[in-house]
Amino acid sequence: MPLLESVLLKMRLSQPCRQFLNELLLLLLIVPGRATFRNLSRYSAYVEKTLSRWFRRKVDWAGLNVAAIRAVVPADHESVLAFDPSYVPKSGQHTAGLGYFWNGSAGRAERGLEVNALSWVDVTANTAYAISAEMTPPGSGAASATETPTTPETPTTPETPTTRETPTTPETVPAKAPSRRKKAKAKAKPKPKPKAKAKPKAKPKPKAKADPKAKDDDSRVDAYLAHLNRVIPQHDLTHLRYLTADGYFSKVKFVDGVVALKLDLISKLRRDADARYLYTGPYGGRGAPRRYAGKVDWTHRDPAVFTAVASPDPDLLLETAVVYVPRLCRRVRVVVVIHRRTQRIALLFSTALDLDPVTLYRYYTARFQIEFLFRDSKQFAGLTHCQARRTDALTFQVNASLTAVSLSKLQAVRTLGHLPTPFSMASLVRRCFNEHFLKKILAYLAQGQTLRENSPEYETLCNYGIIQPVTA
Repeated sequence: MPLLESVLLKMRLSQPCRQFLNELLLLLLIVPGRATFRNLSRYSAYVEKTLSRWFRRKVDWAGLNVAAIRAVVPADHESVLAFDPSYVPKSGQHTAGLGYFWNGSAGRAERGLEVNALSWVDVTANTAYAISAEMTPPGSGAASATETPTTPETPTTPETPTTRETPTTPETVPAKAPSRRKKAKAKAKPKPKPKAKAKPKAKPKPKAKADPKAKDDDSRVDAYLAHLNRVIPQHDLTHLRYLTADGYFSKVKFVDGVVALKLDLISKLRRDADARYLYTGPYGGRGAPRRYAGKVDWTHRDPAVFTAVASPDPDLLLETAVVYVPRLCRRVRVVVVIHRRTQRIALLFSTALDLDPVTLYRYYTARFQIEFLFRDSKQFAGLTHCQARRTDALTFQVNASLTAVSLSKLQAVRTLGHLPTPFSMASLVRRCFNEHFLKKILAYLAQGQTLRENSPEYETLCNYGIIQPVTA
């Protein structure tokens, strides 16, 4: 890719590292089947062992992606950040980071891995580009997958008894000890007279058990915030101002962490979220000024507080107000999205009180583009195909897959001037493979050589990338 080559030249990387990344990111798009070390080696000059060693190295993926995005996306486009985790299935028992994570496609928590990714969402072009990804720790409630399994006990068989028994003979059988039951009865003391029963003491109330799920949520939120703190300040992404995330992240710890990064969060509340109207009446004359004017009933909203705004979707109604949410310990801008036909509601919010309600709605709906980024990476770039068990190798594979998809979209935008509509990742992957194979054929035809059907070069090209060489 010309875009990738120009970005790699600007980064402080060694020549072997630039050459490897340039070849790897193209391989992930052209390799049919699973993107394992062995399958990648069939289409590359790198052997399986060399690939596995390269995957253990650290690469500034965020710097590479941000440089590529800024080189293509115009500065006048509306852009926001999006953050979201995604479930990755993983078999085995010894992979680092194994735990129980929410699998949205199955609708339940399943054992596997989780990737949390930060992306750049171009709202104007309605697409997302990956910035950085990390593996989510399993948390304290999940069983550690790296524990050494206990060795099974040696099975006992008649040929290998566990203990040697001494053969019993009349001379070796011990004499029976005299019974002590009669002596114990003789020495038995008389029973004392029963005393008056004392009142039973009140049992202490059992202490509330710590919820392991809450601990896991806290540890994972800490890991998400640590990821954001490592990437956003280092690459100067605060100018995007808004970070969008789904309803799971409407937690006070995450909200405070995002605000501390000088960003505003756009997320979603529960339909039964606790909220308070802000009091705007006169001062009563005694005590502290009144701050709240009652609880918000989302099904019967106060028309004097919630104002209707023009909706970009004719099937939806939008109402907005500034309310106080005790769960978040702050005032937020809330947009109530009402479906005209079903009358179902969704509560979107932002920590930016001055944000336009329609803009808030558009930014939150654009957040879903990160889901397409995950989908394309899993289907076409081998996001779930890594067979390594180390955290650094898994992180390398995940970032490489997401980067390959993002760079392919950015290259299409640079070539055509806009993202094709509809955008087909399957067509782009097929074109990459055809281009790669044609270059392989032209390399044999260089310098006036011919490629006949019965020549050895013809057989080599026919067996290119296959597992077992065969003849027609």
